[in-house]
Amino acid sequence: MPKTQKKWYDGLPNAAQYAREEKQEAKAREKDKEAKAQGTLIGRILEVPVADGYASYIVKEIDGNQVNLKHMKWGDGYNDHYFRGGGWFPKREVVRHFKETDAWEDFLDANAKKAKA
Repeated sequence: MPKTQKKWYDGLPNAAQYAREEKQEAKAREKDKEAKAQGTLIGRILEVPVADGYASYIVKEIDGNQVNLKHMKWGDGYNDHYFRGGGWFPKREVVRHFKETDAWEDFLDANAKKAKA
């Protein structure tokens, strides 16, 4: 983004908070890419569509068949009806979610590459 272009939150009373959240989210997305490439769940971002945005969670810990998700209050801070405010969940549910979303992202990437060729 050009340095002269303003952010949507510039001039708002809580602009500093939005800027911190934006940096935090960018770092988390980099860690998500690294974790996906390494084939690990720790550090992955789990996102569920809610209303006009997403409920976002980060995989923080795995203990046997349980996964600890931390709710991230990015943007509107939506909660999913199942994962709610985070906590411990069955590993199979989290793995199923990533299998579905990763397969969809891979499909879209493959088609985007075909369209460019």
